[in-house]
This record gives sequence, structure tokens and C-alpha cells, in this order.
Amino acid sequence: MDHEWSWSNFLTVLLLVIVAVIEALQQALSQAPAVTEQLPVWVISPNWNYVPLVLLIVAGLLWIVGHLPTKAQQHYPAVQLPPTTVPTTTVPARPQMSQVSGRVFVDLTTQQ
Repeated sequence: MDHEWSWSNFLTVLLLVIVAVIEALQQALSQAPAVTEQLPVWVISPNWNYVPLVLLIVAGLLWIVGHLPTKAQQHYPAVQLPPTTVPTTTVPARPQMSQVSGRVFVDLTTQQ
């Protein structure tokens, strides 16, 4: 699958990886109270619980902003379509006597 990486895709994936690392560290530290006691207070602060949420919101906003169409991006159709034409009906002209050449033609179509 060929995909073009833009700045918004790159930052979104980077923030998702950071969120995953923070969540894994929080889970690991919750199971290791001996290690948690030796860490500084700012590392074990309960405020870290909100960091993944904030990073996910920022990642989503960056992705949306990066995928908004800009004036520089012009989307052309892949295939040039023929111009559309409106079908028209033409009424045939009445034949002249010289065209009939002695034959009699009767129009049996219903008139509207």
C-alpha cells in the first residue's frame, strides 16, 4: 500500500506512540511499588493520568487540520469525462412530392 506521509500523519502517529509508552509505563509502575517509591514525586503524580487524553485530543486535531483542503490542493478527476449533452428530439420535415415518387405513405402514429 503506497501512502504519502504528510506532517499531520507523522505527528499523529508520533503522539499515538507516546501515548502508548505512557500507558505502558503507568501500568508497569502500578505493579511495582518498590520502584515507585524511588521515583521523584513529579513522575508518580496523578496528573500523568490526564496526559494521554490530552495527547490523543491534540493528535486528532492535528490530523484533522492536516487533512483540510487548502487552496493549493486542487483535485482533478482521474479520467476526463466527455461533455454532457442534452438529448434533443427533432421533428422530421414533411416529404415533398418529388421524394414520394408516386407512392402513398400514411402516418399511423398517434398525435399527442
